[in-house]
Amino acid sequence: MKVGVNGRNDFWGRAFTEYDYQAIRAAKIELVKTFSFTDPAVYRRLRDENPAMDFIVRLYDAGGHGTPEEFVNRHAPRIAELRPFTNKFEILNEPNYPGWGWGPTLEDARVFNDWYIAVVDRLYARFPWIEPGFPGLSPTMLPDDPHDDLAWIQECRQAVEKSDWLGCHCYWFDEHGILHPAFGLRFTQYHSLFPDKPIHITEFNNAPETPAWQRAEHYRRYYTKVAEYPYVESASAFILSSPDPGFHPLAWWEPDSDQMRPVVWSVGAIPRPLGAPSDRPVYALEYISHNTPTTMVAGQVNAVRILVRNLGSKTWPANGYNQVRLGYHWYYAEGGLVPSALWADLRTTLPHDLRPDETVELVAEVAAPRTAGDYVLKWDMVEEMITWFAWQGVPTLDAAVKVNPGAPPPPSPKITVTASHNNSLHGPDNLQLALDDNPYTRWSTRQPQCPGIWFQIDLGEAETVAHVRLDNEASPRDYPRGYVLKLSTDGHSWEAVATRPDNDEELNVSFSPRPARYIRIEQTGSDLIYWWSIHQITISDETTKSAEASHNNRRFGPDNLLQAFDGHPETRWSTRAVQSPGMWFELDLGHLQTIRGFRFDNTPSPHDYPRGYRVKVSTDRTHWAEIAANPNNNTPLDVTFPLREVRYIRVEQTGRSDRWWWSIHEIEIKT
Repeated sequence: MKVGVNGRNDFWGRAFTEYDYQAIRAAKIELVKTFSFTDPAVYRRLRDENPAMDFIVRLYDAGGHGTPEEFVNRHAPRIAELRPFTNKFEILNEPNYPGWGWGPTLEDARVFNDWYIAVVDRLYARFPWIEPGFPGLSPTMLPDDPHDDLAWIQECRQAVEKSDWLGCHCYWFDEHGILHPAFGLRFTQYHSLFPDKPIHITEFNNAPETPAWQRAEHYRRYYTKVAEYPYVESASAFILSSPDPGFHPLAWWEPDSDQMRPVVWSVGAIPRPLGAPSDRPVYALEYISHNTPTTMVAGQVNAVRILVRNLGSKTWPANGYNQVRLGYHWYYAEGGLVPSALWADLRTTLPHDLRPDETVELVAEVAAPRTAGDYVLKWDMVEEMITWFAWQGVPTLDAAVKVNPGAPPPPSPKITVTASHNNSLHGPDNLQLALDDNPYTRWSTRQPQCPGIWFQIDLGEAETVAHVRLDNEASPRDYPRGYVLKLSTDGHSWEAVATRPDNDEELNVSFSPRPARYIRIEQTGSDLIYWWSIHQITISDETTKSAEASHNNRRFGPDNLLQAFDGHPETRWSTRAVQSPGMWFELDLGHLQTIRGFRFDNTPSPHDYPRGYRVKVSTDRTHWAEIAANPNNNTPLDVTFPLREVRYIRVEQTGRSDRWWWSIHEIEIKT
């Protein structure tokens, strides 16, 4: 696979700077993706400096594209001029995005499909040597994105099949997205739709606010990972440099100082060639020994020792979103997979990264099926969120197991659930799977979200309730898009205790403790694609704090919100951007409390206090009272006021710092 980068997008100057050439040399770039307006002198110099340099040229139109005939006539002179340098031309960019001339609807896709085929026919007729590429689409990144790239590209199947290669854009927000199939590895979904098409990742990048050192590490990992997929021929980061200040955070050199950013040296240190043929497969292993029992009791969990050797060509990571773990599946002795609802899916984590040819002994837990019978247990390694090893042709470790009847089942739990959709106790995603304490099973609506869907919990008797969490971690996009949470003691009179019309996370709600037997969550939002799923339910009589922020509003990853009150002074939340007016941090105490002040500690980051602030408090998040302000602050935030009832505390930044972030290591509430 070729290590690529998107070249400078200077529409007016049409040339590269000396710093661009310096970055390309230092990073050992093997392919540069350019615009058709880029001066041919750029190609000549890059090819003089590296005779093996390859190019992909985007046929760029600033305005309307006209008819296929007009489009080809307009670009034909430049295509002919660039023949000594490349055969690969990408026809436009992100046509599913309205700003590029078509639009997000499937009708737009059909119109583009016909237009594209007519263009390619004319290009082949005039330039038999050309290799046209279907352009990278704007990927679906958020639930409310209007452009569904996967549906759009399927409407363009004829156009893709007409192309020599398929372009793909892959972006991610944070650490968890780098190797996630919906973000950094989105090209794997394209490959599943078009398995015979070579793929060029014509754009990839992480969030613009990502620190430079972290971007360097992300890109190093990404290039190395993508090279493991033989159908990916190149990956080009976005962007080398740009005269547009909006792109400066992603540039490979610092526009203000002309210094190379860490990504240049990080990419340059990657061994080449990437993805070179190996004398061994990527996925391979040996099960050296094991002590799987030959008999078990229905529903029983047994410990099993298994000695495993990595015979593949890559290291198995022990942590992260795509960690490699040991798992299993149960099959009936006469054949056929045992439904997942009848056994617990327990997976075993590696104690450390396992390099090729290394061996590790794992102490695994295996849960027997819940019904007696004769079974075959198939042990298998899994690269989470990517593939089971068996899917790659690796043999499983099979053991015949006789499962005997166990003791009479315990009484049914007093908690029961009902729902407006998929209100079934049996079958896929049934109600019982929300109560089975297995984070990998779930109840789901089995249809996209819409207003009026509801899910109801019956505790069996009235209890004190102050916190409700509906876990959907294993189905991360299946949170309710909007909701009202109601409580009742009798199932007839209801009280709404939490309302969120625009929700973008799992339901995790705290409120003032009160008696309730029934808990009802009503869906008020909608999503055209994603279902509503619940993997586990947590209900308690203790409230929990939560927070939101204008910047770095995340609950995982570096400097996330939860680290502002996790009891560890060495961790923190931070803005991950220098201080500026308009930033804010809002703390939800979980329920009404009588307090007299608070303190935001930033001792381990002594310069990261707010340079100016305005403090507001509220009991309902609707009506706010300003209780403190300081336009010129030079100390950690420490506010005291007369005793009052408070649930929400909001601190708004009114100052500015050209160097320091705003950080909170711990929060002290004064009572």
